[in-house]
Amino acid sequence: MADPLFNTPITNPFDLIDVGSDASPSFVDVDGDGDLDVFIGNGSGNTSFFRNNGTVNEASFVQESSNFGLTDVGGFSKINFADIDGDGDQDAFIGNGAGNTQFFRNTGTDVAPSFVNEATNFGLSDVGSFASPTFADIDGDGDLDAFVGERFGNTQFFRNTGTATTPNFVSEQNTFGLTDIGAFATPSFVDVDKDGDLDAFVGQSGGNILFFRNTGTVTTPNFVNEETSLGLGNNGYFSAPSFADIDGDGDMDAFIGNNDGNILYYLNNINPDLVAPSLISYNDTRFDDNFAAVNGVLSATDADGDTLSYGIVGGLDMGDRTVSLNNTLGTLTVNKATGDYNFVATDSEIEALSTDTSINFIVTVSDNAATVNQTLTLNITQSGVTETNGNDVLTGTAGNDSFDGLAGNDRINGLGGADTMRGGLGNDIYVVEDAGDKVIETSALTTEIDRVTSTVSYVLTANVENLTLIRTNAINGTGNQLKNVIIGNDAANLLNGGGGVDSMTGGLGNDNYIVDNIGDKVIETSALVAELDKVTSSVTYTLTANVENLSLSGLNAINGTGNTLNNVIIGNSAANTLNGGAGADSMTGGLGNDAYIVENIGDNVIETSALTTEIDRVVSTISYTLKANVENLILSGVDNLNGKGNTLNNILIGNSGNNILNGLEGIDIMTGGLGKDLFRLTTLTRDRITDFNVADDTIQLENGIFTQLTTTGVLSVNNFKIGVATDADDFILYNSVNGVLTYDSNGNGAGGATQIAVLGIGLALTNADFGVI
Repeated sequence: MADPLFNTPITNPFDLIDVGSDASPSFVDVDGDGDLDVFIGNGSGNTSFFRNNGTVNEASFVQESSNFGLTDVGGFSKINFADIDGDGDQDAFIGNGAGNTQFFRNTGTDVAPSFVNEATNFGLSDVGSFASPTFADIDGDGDLDAFVGERFGNTQFFRNTGTATTPNFVSEQNTFGLTDIGAFATPSFVDVDKDGDLDAFVGQSGGNILFFRNTGTVTTPNFVNEETSLGLGNNGYFSAPSFADIDGDGDMDAFIGNNDGNILYYLNNINPDLVAPSLISYNDTRFDDNFAAVNGVLSATDADGDTLSYGIVGGLDMGDRTVSLNNTLGTLTVNKATGDYNFVATDSEIEALSTDTSINFIVTVSDNAATVNQTLTLNITQSGVTETNGNDVLTGTAGNDSFDGLAGNDRINGLGGADTMRGGLGNDIYVVEDAGDKVIETSALTTEIDRVTSTVSYVLTANVENLTLIRTNAINGTGNQLKNVIIGNDAANLLNGGGGVDSMTGGLGNDNYIVDNIGDKVIETSALVAELDKVTSSVTYTLTANVENLSLSGLNAINGTGNTLNNVIIGNSAANTLNGGAGADSMTGGLGNDAYIVENIGDNVIETSALTTEIDRVVSTISYTLKANVENLILSGVDNLNGKGNTLNNILIGNSGNNILNGLEGIDIMTGGLGKDLFRLTTLTRDRITDFNVADDTIQLENGIFTQLTTTGVLSVNNFKIGVATDADDFILYNSVNGVLTYDSNGNGAGGATQIAVLGIGLALTNADFGVI
């Protein structure tokens, strides 16, 4: 069975709405009406209920005030459902930020649920922090086992050693190949390749979805991490996957919650088979003995939308997007990208002919996987031009001309003047050379491909699909509501596909592309470093090759991603995730809760909004100091990295390496994670250290601030005390009951005490846990 191919995502489909932050969806038919309803946990610890008032094929969700008794779990609600007691209705398990999994028994029915929080959870122990439970009969014994993701990227396995009605979960070390995925693991199981066993998808803090294929069996699983995520790309941050057959077509679609509180919907499609291009169509053209050049166009379609390339069997690549072949009677040249052809006669050879003749060329079209050949025939007569089959070549004068091509594949060129060119049935070509030219295409058949070739700025009129700009002047091209193919010339162009799923190709010059549809495709063929090309997009967008800059437009919360170049990426006034990719990138955000991905020491983050109601953050794979107006920093990866805050109240989160965290000014929250971490206190603000580990971590104190600590190195044993000061040199005091860390410049004397941090309670701290710098 082929793997699925998940479509480009849609945000909050079927009338779902943003739930605030850290959305985590779970689908279940809670009211017994045959369609799937959805419960969505959020970062505040609440669970929202959306009833499906549609059908099994066309969902329509409405949020209701009741969630049937699912109470606040304290933070970061991760919900999942299972009939854990075998009574025919679905019970709920909710993980929380503290690492616990709470159990809510359904004491109602399969059509009218009522959830009651019970003290037992059948042995699902605390996993440390940020528990994310899910259930699957992974060993094929008829009862449901549990997998629980956690903060440090691991997925813990709890085997059900009980029964389908009386569970008993026992933690085991074996996770069948589900490896550490970095941070904040959120697992989900589904038979995605339809081979009869369950595969695993695991979300993580960076927004990626990791796919683990089950190469084992239904009773002995073996999960292997594959490089592909089957189209489930980056989803913002803190991705939480869930799967449901929402359209009733028999395969499982994907829904992924993210940190912005949104749900991304990926429709499941089966991988398409390669479809070879259709046969080339062309105008039969006749050549008379006035030796004028003959022009035409080759055209082909490809059912799976691949980029096509045209050629000639035996032709020579001319290096300028064309291929050419010499014949005794003349030379045929074909544009590889557009299919335009041009035949220039050898005057003396044709003049010597005494009878009509023809020239056959074998022309080709390829989608890089399959190639189709066809014969192109040029008929040469000794007197005049005769058109057959209604395929006309109409050429005007320097005046204001009017043409009507009627049916057939026509080529109409008004030359000078403001001309009116009308085409009907057939694949028509219009040559526009004057701003006053008017193109009227009367046929709206979707099987036809009409094209304008223009030397001036042009907007496609109704029923015309394609536009090619020619010559070397800086002009612009704009599409219409159809699926357009727009090709620029070798100057600076502004290309705008308009409505529809459009393809826009630019060459030399500083080109600008307007993207307003997730299916729009930008192809920049020039790799000259002296050029700066830009996309302005109103939808989430990733820069394609050779395009340097990206600006997000509109008011929607969308994301922007760069490429391997040094990019300039500018967000809009909503919440954006900006990722420059490889290269030294500049990322600018404004209003909204923005997130920046930093991967290069040359990356520059510019947050222009100083509103205190906004929370912006940087996720960095290198050591990083927060810039102005950015509140939070998350270090990612496994390297030993350092993180510094700024003057704001920051949240700094380390990775699994050895980190140095320093909040600087402001009341900061620091979480080191795994590794031997150093927490630097260099101000008299009241920072919080959430996960100080006596065995591994160290607090460093700046003696320029804590002036009584005159000797650098390990804090003197005389200068530290758990409890209250009893000596004059008891300068650092730890209250093990409430976790407060105090600097008292007077020791046991009156006054001088200042709270400098809050740690965990009951820590067995000694002077060796502190350093003076």
